[in-house]
Amino acid sequence: MTDPFATSEHHGEPHQPPPGEPASRDASLPADVAYRDFLRVDLTDGPPVPISVWRAVPRDGDDEESFRQRLARRIVVTFSQRDTTVVDFDGDPAIEEATTAAGRLYLPVTHPADLTDVDDVRVDLIVLRWPRPAAAADAVVDLFRAFRLVVTPDGFAVLIVDPNQPAGSYPEQTHRLIPAADAGGMAYLQRIIAITVPIALTTGDTTSDDDTNSGSSTAGRRTHVDVLVFVVAGGHRG
Repeated sequence: MTDPFATSEHHGEPHQPPPGEPASRDASLPADVAYRDFLRVDLTDGPPVPISVWRAVPRDGDDEESFRQRLARRIVVTFSQRDTTVVDFDGDPAIEEATTAAGRLYLPVTHPADLTDVDDVRVDLIVLRWPRPAAAADAVVDLFRAFRLVVTPDGFAVLIVDPNQPAGSYPEQTHRLIPAADAGGMAYLQRIIAITVPIALTTGDTTSDDDTNSGSSTAGRRTHVDVLVFVVAGGHRG
């Protein structure tokens, strides 16, 4: 199977992350798993963080659902280890399928009572789709506190941001999320731009701020999804 985020010029090559970027945590990735990163530095409020661009290879019959499944697979294999637990705050079927296929335990947490199920498992990865409906500022801080309590010291919390939702643009969300993460004991580690349409990218910094901050093309089709990665502040990676 062709990797969902491979490029023809890098097909089959092992991923070499730039300094400061977490490498894939799955030591047994298939031989054809590869994707290309375009390193940039994000200077949005606080210390700079690396930006990676994941570009999907287009396939016949691609649609929103197929991209959702392929992105879920890449997130799971990059930010969790085999035989650990992936906690999903949305009960997303795409995350569940990717988790079980990659040899992890899937645990949906869609109600506060579900958190009792995490006491006896090692949680490597938390996944959450963002923005949430009418999430108040204090509720966002509480959410990051829950992440802090659930995930291991070297684990990750990954927020998949839909830029087409109200106030879903990257600047709007980071201005809200980064302070909330700090207050909740988490630290912002990395931004990933997952390209959803076949567009040309180069290693040069040729994309304007408007291009990377807007989620839609002029035709109204979503061009990318932002994936924001957080870690435990003061932990092994924070």
